[in-house]
Amino acid sequence: MPPDRYMGEAVVGDMDHRAGGEVTPDDLAAAGIKADDVVLLRCGLEKEEPYLSCESIDWLIKTGIKAIGLENVRHSPPGTPFGKDDGDGKLLLAGIPYLDAVTGLHQITKPRVFFIGLPVKIRRVTASWARCIVLEEID
Repeated sequence: MPPDRYMGEAVVGDMDHRAGGEVTPDDLAAAGIKADDVVLLRCGLEKEEPYLSCESIDWLIKTGIKAIGLENVRHSPPGTPFGKDDGDGKLLLAGIPYLDAVTGLHQITKPRVFFIGLPVKIRRVTASWARCIVLEEID
């Protein structure tokens, strides 16, 4: 993945209202996601994980996001087989980096921040660790 996919303006979407259920394209639009955003979605750690619907994954790809990071949000509906048709498979095939199991998103206080992801250069894998940094504007 090109390094510029891991850096840029990010939108932080709180999905607590969808705990245990489906995150819809309407939820994503309401979060203010637009083209070239890094998308950071979170749900409270004490809550049941919501999941991105197949329509939501397609919406994110069509919108043209840069990357997506999830904390306590699943990338696919329950029971979706792993592979090219699940959420992370579709995102990766569309050239969108998927940052799984990001921690600390609950510490972000602004709906828009500047995101820097520092991935490890590695080949022939679909996932690896990365150091994620968020810069917030000071009030």
